[in-house]
Amino acid sequence: MTLPMPTFSLVILVQQDPAILDLFLHSLAATLTDRCQVIIVEDGKQTNIWPVIDKFRASAPPEAEIKILCNETPQGYAASANRALALVTGDIIVMADSDVIFRPGWQSQFSATFDQYANAGAVGAKLIYPQSGGIQHSGIAFSEDVARHLWLNAAEDSVSGRPFAVQSVVFALCAIRKTAMEKIGLLDEQFFNGYEDFDFCMRLRENGFDVMLDPSVIAYHWERSNGVHREFNRRRNLGRFWRCWGARVEADLWRFLARRLAPHIAPSASHERWLGVDLCEDRVDSSHLWRTVRSELGERLNNVHDFSFRINSSEDLWLPRLLGNDSHLEPRRYIFAVQNIARLTANSYWWQLRQMQRDDDLVIDLYANVYPLKTLAASSWPGGKVR
Repeated sequence: MTLPMPTFSLVILVQQDPAILDLFLHSLAATLTDRCQVIIVEDGKQTNIWPVIDKFRASAPPEAEIKILCNETPQGYAASANRALALVTGDIIVMADSDVIFRPGWQSQFSATFDQYANAGAVGAKLIYPQSGGIQHSGIAFSEDVARHLWLNAAEDSVSGRPFAVQSVVFALCAIRKTAMEKIGLLDEQFFNGYEDFDFCMRLRENGFDVMLDPSVIAYHWERSNGVHREFNRRRNLGRFWRCWGARVEADLWRFLARRLAPHIAPSASHERWLGVDLCEDRVDSSHLWRTVRSELGERLNNVHDFSFRINSSEDLWLPRLLGNDSHLEPRRYIFAVQNIARLTANSYWWQLRQMQRDDDLVIDLYANVYPLKTLAASSWPGGKVR
């Protein structure tokens, strides 16, 4: 009997130590529900991974059609992926890093999203740090000059609901409609181990497709798939991306921030006064952030005090040292702006004093996070990596 062609083609570049790869393959085998062509590309001679791959081949579920490709020497992500992409047969192509841990339901949810959104060319997953449980990736937004991972280090359940459009997602776990790839072509091999996913998403949008983030597709990601020479090529990759797409990138980060901010300030009385505290190291994006805040608060924002010059980037932001011994007595409502919310979590002492005065201060950051300070202070926060 001739088996039907698989609905999915999964492209995996192996750049891991055996233990991490074993976690990945185990989670893949445990979550496959539909027929799936699995193409594994070993990018360079990594002899210690073969026992893990052989174990997967021997015990793979019947849904998996496995093909192994090997490069004699490392060719980089784009060239290696293109070699696999030339062989795909599925209608949905899934790019996955070999340090992902799948959760159940990823195939059915990707399929449902493509069925629901006929114009979607690519759909990214929400990625979680396995170390902390905080959000690592839930879509890419841009300021005027910088790409940022939306809601970095936020609680997993803070990004939920229906899929939404973004300018880019990452290929750590991303589904692509095969017909969209056939229209725009393969990955640009002038990118070497970085930004080829951003470029591909921009090409999709340039050709009329939508790029979406589906919060219901969730996976853990160790973020260890770097490949060779990644840091040495980072500047050139970044420069190539902005040279190709800088004129067409939209500074949409502030729109995401405004949407998150609005529910927190809407109940604020028209006569209530706010005091801004600027603790951002990125001074250019800080100015854009405060422009967004002013557009939402108007005259209710009395002043913004810049304390960024007191920050040592390697240290936690301890408010008594930065703001002064009596800062907890401020009668106005604080709105703190930080590089990332995780920088402000080590302030239990100050918070105990502050809540005697008021407990409705806000914290915002350059990843569009907006949280009440009491939420950060009252619990162990999921995530502390600032990108």
